[in-house]
Amino acid sequence: MSGNPGAQPGLSGVPAPAVPGQRIGRIDPPGAPAPGAPTGVAGPAAIPGPRGPGPAPGMRLYLPIPRMGWYELPLDPADRTAAIAARWTELKATEPVLDRPEIAAAFADTLRTLASHYARRGSQVAAIGWAAASGRPPDSVLDVKLVEPLPAESARDEAEGLTGLLMLPSPDDASPRTVQLVDLPAGPAARLRLLGPGGRDTTGRDVVCDIVQYWLPAPAVGATVLVSCSTSDLAGGDRVAAVVDTLVTGLTVEPRAGLSAG
Repeated sequence: MSGNPGAQPGLSGVPAPAVPGQRIGRIDPPGAPAPGAPTGVAGPAAIPGPRGPGPAPGMRLYLPIPRMGWYELPLDPADRTAAIAARWTELKATEPVLDRPEIAAAFADTLRTLASHYARRGSQVAAIGWAAASGRPPDSVLDVKLVEPLPAESARDEAEGLTGLLMLPSPDDASPRTVQLVDLPAGPAARLRLLGPGGRDTTGRDVVCDIVQYWLPAPAVGATVLVSCSTSDLAGGDRVAAVVDTLVTGLTVEPRAGLSAG
C-alpha cells in the first residue's frame, strides 16, 4: 500500500531562497513503516505477498507517469544520478530562484533517498507527487510491484478472488473499504480505496492517507501486478485517485520477446 513519503522521519529544510516559502525539503533515510507497503492495509494473511527487489526478469512492465507535479524515481542505480540531474535542470528552468547549490543538493538527496528506498522494497516503478518548489515534502507516492498470484484458473477468477479478500477489513483501516472488480485494457483487476496508515510524521504522529490500489492478475508473467498510490493530502484524495484511475489504463505488462514467465 502506498503511504506518505512526507511521513518519514528526518525531514528538514534547507535555507530558503529569495522568495519566501520556496525551498526544497530534505528527506533522510526512512525509518517508519515503508510507504507503499501493503502491511496493515491489504487485509487478511491470504492476500499475496510481495516479491523481492530487483527488475522483474522475463517481462516488460510500463506505467505512464505524468511529468507535471510528479517525479518518477530512478530505481536503477546506474541511471539515478543522470535522471535526477535532468529533473533538476527542468525544475530550475521554470523556477530560477531555486538555482542555488544547497537547494540542488537537497532536491537530489530527496529523490536519491526515496529511489533507493523503493528499489530496496522491490518496486518496479515508483513516483512521488511533489510541489518541489513549495518547501513541503512530497505528499503522494505511487509504486508498482509484483506479488505472488492467487491460485486460479484464469485472470478473471483471480481478480474475483482478490476482490473478495480485499473486502475484508484490517484493524488499521480508518474508513470503510470500497472494492470493485474492474476491467482495464490490461485485463480484469480488483480496485481498492480506503483511508489507511501512512507511517509517521516528523513529530512521531501517525499519518492517515487516502489510498487507492489496483491488483491486476498477469498470468502471462506468472505474477500479480500491484499498483498502489496514497496521499496525505486528504482534501485532494479524489484528485489523486482520478490520476491513478487514468494511469492504470496505460499499464502494460507482458513477457519480453523470446522469454517466458518460467
